[in-house]
Amino acid sequence: MILPSIHSQIDELFQKDSRAWLKILAGTLVSGYIGLRAVLSEQVRDDPKPSLLFSVVAVIVTAAVGATAVLAFCLRDIVRQQLEDGEPVHIVLRAYCAPGLRSLILFFFSLCFIVTILVVAALLLLFS
Repeated sequence: MILPSIHSQIDELFQKDSRAWLKILAGTLVSGYIGLRAVLSEQVRDDPKPSLLFSVVAVIVTAAVGATAVLAFCLRDIVRQQLEDGEPVHIVLRAYCAPGLRSLILFFFSLCFIVTILVVAALLLLFS
């Protein structure tokens, strides 16, 4: 059995779920708003105000994380549906998005690794 490529399965996500873009946009807006509220509350609480660059980067990063999380949840729904229907699923998507404890642990540790790299990169950019 030849497995489909990851790109074709992501394309299928947007073909089958016509509201995927709206879900991603909503996740971006909500998480961006949460980041903006966090930055504004930090400015009210402390006398030394964070820089404008820090505020903009914080809002953009939280918006990007929200969009990525929504995309992952949408992709997970499509992979589950394909597995239930007996359709072929790419092995990487099966490892990350299939139901079960193993995929949850793999997803969690991968997410921790990526977030750690992003935080270290952001700290290096801010303090260099």
